[in-house]
Amino acid sequence: MRYGTTLIELLLAVVILAIIAGFGIPRLSAIGDAATVNGEIQRLVTALDAARGAAIRLDGVAILSVSDTAYVVRVVSGTDTVVAWQQSGASRNGSSLRGAGAPVRFGPSGVAVGAANRTLIVAKGSAQRTVVVSRLGRLSY
Repeated sequence: MRYGTTLIELLLAVVILAIIAGFGIPRLSAIGDAATVNGEIQRLVTALDAARGAAIRLDGVAILSVSDTAYVVRVVSGTDTVVAWQQSGASRNGSSLRGAGAPVRFGPSGVAVGAANRTLIVAKGSAQRTVVVSRLGRLSY
């Protein structure tokens, strides 16, 4: 009677596990990228909500500056400018933000100030999601 395994049997088992892992790891990476993008979309929506809320609460024009490195809400009320809210941007978790451009502005009534809709795109790896800020300040994502 023989106990244990031979070196060839162990190597065969390791090769089979490597082949199975080779199929599974890219899928896990895509799932991780999608989760990261979804989290960043929620942070971006939070920034937009914070800007809108600050404009209403402080009865001034709220300016949301969006970039890869930071989301910053400044409120202009009379002659004063106050940083009402800020958070690190999309690059903190390896994702990227496109469409940032000029700041998003909200008037004292909470309505977006500007001429057109704004599209912001968050991407990482193969995952990508879009947030659209309408002229009236509505969010679609």
